[in-house]
Amino acid sequence: MPQPPANITRPARSALLESSPSCASAPLAVSIPEAARSLGIGKTSFYRLLNRGDIVPVRIGGRVVIPVRQLKMLLEKRALEAEHTVLPPQGGARQ
Repeated sequence: MPQPPANITRPARSALLESSPSCASAPLAVSIPEAARSLGIGKTSFYRLLNRGDIVPVRIGGRVVIPVRQLKMLLEKRALEAEHTVLPPQGGARQ
């Protein structure tokens, strides 16, 4: 990766390095509230997923995090299941 010129001040060098596209990366793991929010569900529903074993938390030090990869895998699995599920018609038929 190319380095910023040496004559730039340290804070400016840090800002340049942090804003570089090759340094910008999505988090590998998120907190439980962040995971629930990213799925668009509440914390209670998320804890149900944890209790059923649909998602396995990881403890790092004293913190419990959820690997983002697991969230993506859960969504892909549920999307595939939804594609193969025939939903009943909504509401009654009017005549």
